[in-house]
Amino acid sequence: MKPAATTLHGLAHAALMAAVAAAALGAAFACGRTQNIHDTPEVKSSACLSCHAAGYNAATNPVHVNKLPNTCQDCHSTQGWVPAQVQNHFWWPLQNKHVGPTCTACHTKGFRQGDTAADCQGCHQKDYDGATKPKHTGFPLDCKLCHDDTGFQPSTFKHPWPLDGLHATTACNLCHAGDPPRYKGTPTGCADCHQKDADAAKSPIHKGLPTTCKDCHTAAGWKPSSYLHTWPLQGKHVLVACSGCHAGPTPVYKGTTTDCYACHKAAADASTFPNHKSFPHTCLDCHQMSGWKPAITGPHPEAKFAITTGKHAGVPCQNCHVLAKGVSSGGANTDCINCHTGAHVAPAIDAWHLSRPDGGGPVPNYPTGSATTNYCLSCHPLGVK
Repeated sequence: MKPAATTLHGLAHAALMAAVAAAALGAAFACGRTQNIHDTPEVKSSACLSCHAAGYNAATNPVHVNKLPNTCQDCHSTQGWVPAQVQNHFWWPLQNKHVGPTCTACHTKGFRQGDTAADCQGCHQKDYDGATKPKHTGFPLDCKLCHDDTGFQPSTFKHPWPLDGLHATTACNLCHAGDPPRYKGTPTGCADCHQKDADAAKSPIHKGLPTTCKDCHTAAGWKPSSYLHTWPLQGKHVLVACSGCHAGPTPVYKGTTTDCYACHKAAADASTFPNHKSFPHTCLDCHQMSGWKPAITGPHPEAKFAITTGKHAGVPCQNCHVLAKGVSSGGANTDCINCHTGAHVAPAIDAWHLSRPDGGGPVPNYPTGSATTNYCLSCHPLGVK
């Protein structure tokens, strides 16, 4: 048994330490100390409750007695009891949205191990049950799979494919149908959700088209289509229904010819001025997508060079206009020598020019071999009547 003097000394020491500790928690150390009493060797070697038993016993928010350990430093700093500063939360860090709630909001039964659930639904079962966008019935109860502690919205769930464009505003249950909604194993193909849209499409009819919607559309909406045609749909082709070229009860798309004549054969064969039957089938040599008429260079200049009367009447256009030489504007691709050549395609013509039986004498400098393209026009600018 210890002497009484020793016991009294211990009690006096404890009382002194409690008084000093209380003063140390005041502003600017009211006792005049410049060092926090908690930093002294004497206090560091003592248990917190040797000075703070009264504070521990009196605490009500939360109640500490028989509920919290007596290691005050786990939740408090030496600067003051309030606010508590939990240094080592047992399960997860107290941050973001978890900073605001009081301890008793979660620790309704106590603070010792086993009193409070450590999983999300222990506190958030009501949030889970009340969720409607989407309805959570059937979802895992591990909230952190789709949420973080900054708040339930926005969800951190990573969709298998980006929810952008119109998909960003679509309710989950429109794709994940059923009660409870089906999530795991939901098909990801476009047609799984949009087959009705494809079946109802009329311009063009989608029957026979691939079901990979993203080949022709984006998540921003069905229209305008993002499909890039094999060749530019411009001019008159913009107004033509797809089925005008892609014909049949089930329109054919893959393998449809890109040759102009394949679609325009009837129009070409019906042309009489000029007659197109002997023309090449490369329509773009003379026409634009804005329409058949006028041809690229417009009507023929009859007053300057007649082709409806005289020697050139009925001559096929391509006999004079060589498409390989470009467009016919201003006669740029006109090639007289294509018919009237020194190579003697028409020898009688050459003989006449060399002898001039009309008494005019030979044509000066008339070539007997090759000649320039438009040599004839130097003497016959209006052709031969």
